Amino acid sequence: MMSIATSTTPGQSAAGQANFARAGLANAAQANSHIASSVPRIAHKGLAPIHSKASANRKRLAKHAANRH
Repeated sequence: MMSIATSTTPGQSAAGQANFARAGLANAAQANSHIASSVPRIAHKGLAPIHSKASANRKRLAKHAANRH
């Protein structure tokens, strides 16, 4: 940002703007990558209580069905 503000020629200003845009895109790409890698972990942790309850129900119902026969 400082290189844009202190530019003395249009060429310097354009180069500063290009560098600023590249840096912004790199940061956005890094943030997107971090988010994308976090989604499966978050989903797994969010589904863990549901999985636990469903597994317990499956075991309970299987035991109940075995006792009926």
